[in-house]
Amino acid sequence: MKKFVSILIIICLVFGAAITYTGCGANNAAEPETSPEPSVEPSESVDDAETETASVPQLDFEALYASHDADEVVMTMDGEDVTWEEYFYWLYYSGVQVNNYINQMAANMSAYGMNVSWDDAADDTGISFKDYVVQLAEENIRQIHSIKKFSAENDVTLTEDNLKAIEEQRKTDMVNLCGEEVSDEEFAEFLKSTYYLPIKVYDDMNEINYLYQNCFAKLYGENGEKLSDDKAEAYLKDNGYMNATHILFMTVDPSTGEALDDDTIAEKKALADKFAAELAGITDTEKLQERFAEIKDKYCEDTGKEAYPDGYIFTPGTMVTEFEDTVNSLEDYQVSEPVESRYGYHIIMRLPLTIDTVLKTSDSGTPLTARALAANQEYGEKLDACNDGIEIVYTDAFTGFGIADYIK
Repeated sequence: MKKFVSILIIICLVFGAAITYTGCGANNAAEPETSPEPSVEPSESVDDAETETASVPQLDFEALYASHDADEVVMTMDGEDVTWEEYFYWLYYSGVQVNNYINQMAANMSAYGMNVSWDDAADDTGISFKDYVVQLAEENIRQIHSIKKFSAENDVTLTEDNLKAIEEQRKTDMVNLCGEEVSDEEFAEFLKSTYYLPIKVYDDMNEINYLYQNCFAKLYGENGEKLSDDKAEAYLKDNGYMNATHILFMTVDPSTGEALDDDTIAEKKALADKFAAELAGITDTEKLQERFAEIKDKYCEDTGKEAYPDGYIFTPGTMVTEFEDTVNSLEDYQVSEPVESRYGYHIIMRLPLTIDTVLKTSDSGTPLTARALAANQEYGEKLDACNDGIEIVYTDAFTGFGIADYIK
């Protein structure tokens, strides 16, 4: 779900760090302000930061916004009109991010006598920063539209609980941004005049988060439990997941990486040989695991032991070659002979994996099984297909639009 993850993060952050309370009466200018300004590290003063980046051209959002009427239709998505003010919010949002990034690059590169330009490549495709702003704005709008379209195709709507939560979110935003006793009209005007954010786009952002979740739940269950065993097993196999625990006798100093003295290394090797032979003689799986855990608890010197007490679940290319190759050669609950890597001697036991084994944990702390990850992958593919199938038609006056004339 590469495409959709990034957009949902943007949506979730819109009323987080990006917007701070200024009060609905704080800005009564005829034209919107360009906020937020490029970020400044806590150790810098604003004056210092402005001096460092003063030579870098900036995107003039005020002039760009004034270049079209707010209600001018600039494009259609599957026949649905998109006005300039709707489009411009996402242009502004992506423009702020690129503005900030260029400022940071300029500050870092100036020490080496190097310059950064809006014509420089933004990524390995070669697209320039100025064109990337336009591309990202279009992609944001496209993805919002595609979530709505996908929801409609699957007969997914907002629930009563969703509507209540959205209303509560609006009330919270109104208080946080404008203070108490603010009307809906004043709130809408504040968003538009301060952040170029039309109330329609604000509502869309709140709604599609719930539609996104509701679609997933309908198709796959809350945690992917509706996905078939075959698809979950295929995900495990296709991604090459492995599960193993080990006992590491380190032959290097963990703080410096320098090799220990020969006598100490010999002692570590002798211990590894001794315990590997003992474990190889245990045929009962339950007793083997118990004894392995006892030895590991007392002798294992892996610095990651506390963070990963049950061992490692990993994919190809993420562990040292000797460790990975050995795990690949073992059957479930089979114990290796001592394996030497740059860290020391490993005694490795491969552990079984099932489609309901927790493979990783999300940033929010949700445990993710192969079934859940496979469901998310398939869901992302379906959304991407819907996204790619949306027809975008620019109006004649807007064809070939760019921001080059507004970088000053």
